[in-house]
Amino acid sequence: MEDAAREVWNNCSNIIQKNINEQSYHTWIKPIKAIKLHGSVLTIQVPSEFFKKWLVDNYVTVLENALRSILGNSATYQFEIVHSEEFDLLEIPQQIPKTPKKAENIKISYEDDVEEEQHPINERYTFEN
Repeated sequence: MEDAAREVWNNCSNIIQKNINEQSYHTWIKPIKAIKLHGSVLTIQVPSEFFKKWLVDNYVTVLENALRSILGNSATYQFEIVHSEEFDLLEIPQQIPKTPKKAENIKISYEDDVEEEQHPINERYTFEN
């Protein structure tokens, strides 16, 4: 059953790849795994609720069209959310880089650079009058 699910998903994935840009495909579609096929219901595995919501909000039409072109008009899908190391999307550096040393013995003088500013405020107007 898993082999059938994978085959259906591979076919759907190929269809989706032709209909969206490459970066979106690699970010949102390629990480998905098909885990079971029961009749015309494909269960796909995603790494988080956020990932699922993003798919539903942005790719529901292309996902449903691809699935229905493979399994027929009654085809549908369901999500299974599984967090695992395989789905970690961010690479965490092994070592945190050291902060650069502070520059020492550098004096900055602002006095030379500052010119007396001209203000367009009339001095005879004050808060008192």
